[in-house]
Amino acid sequence: MITADDVVNGKPSPEPYLKGAALLGFAPADCVVFEDTPAGIASARASAMQVIALQTTYPAKDLQAADAIVASLADVKAELRGEVIVLHVAPIPMVKS
Repeated sequence: MITADDVVNGKPSPEPYLKGAALLGFAPADCVVFEDTPAGIASARASAMQVIALQTTYPAKDLQAADAIVASLADVKAELRGEVIVLHVAPIPMVKS
C-alpha cells in the first residue's frame, strides 16, 4: 500500500502509481489501475498504466480519460489463464462531448 506519507507528489502526479508498481516488481505497462477520480486517472495515465474508472464518485463525463468506465467492480470479471489474468469488462457507454 502506498499512502500520501510515502510520496513527495500525490495524484495527479504519476509518483504514487510508479512507486506502487516498483514495490510490487511490475513494469507500469503491465499494471491496470481502478480509479474513481479524474486526478487518479491522470496519475495512472501519466504512469503509462491502463485505467478502468469506477463511476462511484464522479459522473462518467468526468472520467472519460480512462480506458473504460464501469458502474462498479461487479462489472469486472477476472479469469486466470495460466499465469495471465484476463479481465472482462462490461463498460458503460462513453459520453460524447
